[in-house]
Amino acid sequence: MVVTPLSEHACRVAGELSWSLLPLAVLIALSPIHLIPAVMVVLGPRAGASSAAYVTAWVAGLLLVTTASVVVALVIGLRGGVVLAAGHEWQATAKVLLVATAAGATIGSAAAAGGEAVGGLGDGAVALFVVVASATVVLPMLGHLIVGEGFNGRLAKVRDQLLGNHAAAMAVMFTGLGAVVLVEGLLAL
Repeated sequence: MVVTPLSEHACRVAGELSWSLLPLAVLIALSPIHLIPAVMVVLGPRAGASSAAYVTAWVAGLLLVTTASVVVALVIGLRGGVVLAAGHEWQATAKVLLVATAAGATIGSAAAAGGEAVGGLGDGAVALFVVVASATVVLPMLGHLIVGEGFNGRLAKVRDQLLGNHAAAMAVMFTGLGAVVLVEGLLAL
C-alpha cells in the first residue's frame, strides 16, 4: 500500500472538517439520553453480554447513519451546512440520527471539496466522529470489564445523578448545540 502525502488543500479541508465534527460528536457523547441506558445495562443482570450488545449496536448504528449520510452527500454533491433542530426527550433517537446525519453530510461535503483526499479523509473522519460520539456509551462497559463488580457502586451514583439532574443536563446540552450553530453560522459569514 502506497501512502501519498495530502496536498495543502486537502490538509486544510481535513482540519476544517475536524473542527466541524468534534462539536457534533461531543454533543452526542454528552447527551444523557443514551448514557442512562448504558449505565442501567451495566448495572443489570448479565452485565458483560448485555453491555457488549448495547455498545455494539450503538457503534454500528452511528457508523451506519454517518456513513450513509457521507455517501448521500457525495452522491448529490451537497455543498452547505445543515441546520440542526433540538427536540424533546422523546425525540432523543431522532436527535442522535439528525446529528449523525449532519456529521455525515459535513464529511461528505468536505471529502467532495477535498478532491484527491476523498477516500482516506472520509474514512478517518467517520472513525473520529464515531469514537468521540460513542465514548460515554463505551466507558461504563469498559469500567465494568476492567474493575468488575466494584465499579457498580460508582455507576449507581452516576445513574442517580443523571436521573436527578436530567433537565439541567439537557439544558446544558442544548445550550451547547445553540453555541455550535451560532459559531458555525458566524464563521460562514
